[in-house]
Amino acid sequence: MNGTDNSEIMLSICVVVYNHKQYIEECLESILSQQMDFPYEIIVGNDCSTDGTEEILAKYEDRVKVVNRPKNLGLCANLYDLFLQAKGKYVTNISGDDYLYGVNAFQKMVDFLEEHQEYYSVSAWMRFFHVQEGTTKDNGAGKQPMDYMLCDYLRTGNGLVMYGVMRNTFYQDRETNAYLAKGARNNEEIKWYFYTLSKGKKHILPESVYVYRYIVSESGSNYNSTHSYLDMFRDYYTDLLLMRELFGNRYNFQPLMLKKSNEYCIRLSDSFSNIRKFLKIMKFRDNAALFRYKCYLKFHHRQDPAQWENPSYYIK
Repeated sequence: MNGTDNSEIMLSICVVVYNHKQYIEECLESILSQQMDFPYEIIVGNDCSTDGTEEILAKYEDRVKVVNRPKNLGLCANLYDLFLQAKGKYVTNISGDDYLYGVNAFQKMVDFLEEHQEYYSVSAWMRFFHVQEGTTKDNGAGKQPMDYMLCDYLRTGNGLVMYGVMRNTFYQDRETNAYLAKGARNNEEIKWYFYTLSKGKKHILPESVYVYRYIVSESGSNYNSTHSYLDMFRDYYTDLLLMRELFGNRYNFQPLMLKKSNEYCIRLSDSFSNIRKFLKIMKFRDNAALFRYKCYLKFHHRQDPAQWENPSYYIK
């Protein structure tokens, strides 16, 4: 914490860590270097790392609350538990192998939410750092401020940006949001984008403040290193089924289902074996829907159905 324990915490910064010995110091230093004029806390969930991460985290225990898990929970359960522990009016998260660019990111986001009660969250663009290639791409270059809503995500399947700073509703909603720790163990995207955007619209600042470290290595323990495209789709599909079961009577998940399945079908199309395995993952109804969607795209110049542009299409 930042030495203001007697004041109300404004922001809880939750850091999920698993075997991030090589990167965690850069991550924490980028957080500690943020210039904030309000009380905050940093909570780190070390998910039973085996590479010496715990020893590095011990050096920060005077400024950071470290939760060393006795057993591996997986990303989703680890992150969810950190959010339940968060005491701040606002909450945000970052992975232990990513870091922040600049020193005013959280101040700007908290200020925005303080001034705009109509938004649930605020985020910004990211710099995509490809470790193996040694290249960095700024995904926010030339972007304008914009709003993003649940219907946008259900239509595109693209979360666009990190979750950002959010109003802290996680503990008070714990009886209805426990699904955030269920489903796919190490891929939180669909569940968390759905929850945060279902609570209200997000504002995206026209700058890049996050650095996402993309790592693919045979010896790596991160998600992209340990999961094939087939594994990734299985995780997405698992969560799509969960969302459809829980909320299918209120929201239309079909466009999101079709977008994600078509994306991975294309990625896996270089191998008949992978396509066969891909089709076996999905239920018959979803295979049939994907076939119809592909036929529609073929005969409509790769354009999605016009009704998908109507926000009311996604609310039943």
